[in-house]
This record gives sequence, structure tokens and C-alpha cells, in this order.
Amino acid sequence: MTEKSIFNKYHQSNFENKLSPSFFNKHTLSYKPIAENFRKKKNVKFLTVGFPKSGNVWLNSMIAECLEIDVKPSHNCFVTFTHSNLNTAILFDQSILRGACLIRDCRDVIVSYYHYIESEGFRANASRNFSYRNIKEFYFDFFVNYLDKYVVNLENLIDGYVEFGWPILRYESLVDEPNETLKILFDRWNINVTEKKIINAIKNSSLKSMRKGGGKQLIKTHKSHFRKGGYGQYKKELPARVLKDVSVRYKNYLEKWGYDI
Repeated sequence: MTEKSIFNKYHQSNFENKLSPSFFNKHTLSYKPIAENFRKKKNVKFLTVGFPKSGNVWLNSMIAECLEIDVKPSHNCFVTFTHSNLNTAILFDQSILRGACLIRDCRDVIVSYYHYIESEGFRANASRNFSYRNIKEFYFDFFVNYLDKYVVNLENLIDGYVEFGWPILRYESLVDEPNETLKILFDRWNINVTEKKIINAIKNSSLKSMRKGGGKQLIKTHKSHFRKGGYGQYKKELPARVLKDVSVRYKNYLEKWGYDI
């Protein structure tokens, strides 16, 4: 049975009952309730989805700090992220309690990814194949014709998750208003998190803290991974030729999510 035919069976009986608790029922527009003691439950998790270099590690650290769970897969409750499109394995995974989508201006993603593959931490383990003379070469040779085409598609990555009710978090909002953005997320998840916990999570997961090994990280991440933060750097770093191509190639993405072209 194809993925499309399974989605088309949504209105058939029992489909809703098989959904992961993280996806809402289209008839009631509500999620399945989760136990108040979810932290003590075994083999359950929170899941976020986002394009690489959109702030996935940072967001997961803040969520883990707020909920007092880990980011390392284990028998206990934890939070993790994926770069995969929605599939039936995820859609019906009963271990996923709640989920969220993370988006970022793709022009800043390009800049961040370029600096990432040029970083000391990446270079220490990467193949020499990932070597580019400048950001323009990186954009056309790697980002457009390899990463976006064959690895993870920027345009429709989160569409399936959004269709089934996952809230959307903007990287830019996490930068400007992290407290309010996280409060809204937990409110949508119907999980009570005190303002004090949110404030501490933001502090513990700051770039400065995570460069020193703070926050909650899956592995000991090289400090070069946490480069600069913020947004709008593309205005200074992307050459005109790349900006022009992005405004055409990724026009739908930018317009769909409200980014100025």
C-alpha cells in the first residue's frame, strides 16, 4: 500500500485511533491526552522536525531542560529530532507523545551550513569531498544539487506534520522571544511548565553555555558547531548571484512561511 493511499484512508474507521498521540484527530482538532507522569514512562519521546542547521540541537536542549528529560535515546522519556518527511512509521508511532516543526529562513540556513562544513569540528571527521572554495560554489554544488535534491527536501519537509497538527516554531522567534515562543509551545502541548523553568532552560541552552558543553546535547558537540546565532546574516554573506537564485528557486518556501523576498 502506498503512502498516498494510507493518507487517503484517514476518514475510515479506526484510523484516528491508530494515530500517534502527537498528531491531532482531524474531526476533533485535538490530541490524545498524555499522562501527567510522562517523564517516568518507558520508551516514549517528544519529536521535532527541521531542516539541518535550523537550530535543531538548540531547540531540543531547551525542550529537554524545560521538561526535565534527556536528549539521549533511552528507555526513559527523551526528546529528539528528525530531518525526515512524515511517513506511516512516524504517523502511527505510539511512543511519540508530542511533536513540533522548526523552520528558519533558508538563506540563513545556507550561510550557517556553509560555515558548518568549514568548521574545525566538521573538518576533523568529514570526507575531503565536502570542500568548496566559496559560498557560491557550496550553494550550487552541495546545497541545491545534493542536499536539497537527494538528502532532505526543504520545500515540503514539514508539510505532512503540519497537516496533522504539529505546531510551527520559527527560529527567528526563538531568537527574539524565546520565553514566549516556548510558553506557546507547551500550551499547545497542554503541558504545564513554569516560567522559571523556561527562563533557566533558555539560559542553560544559550550558545555561550553550549559552546562550553552546557545545555543538553546528544553527544559532546564541538564548540564550532555553535557559531553565531541570530538571523539576517545572509544579507552580508550571500553574493548577488546566489540571492537571485534563492529568490526564484525557493520563492514558494519563502512566501509560504512569510519571509520577505
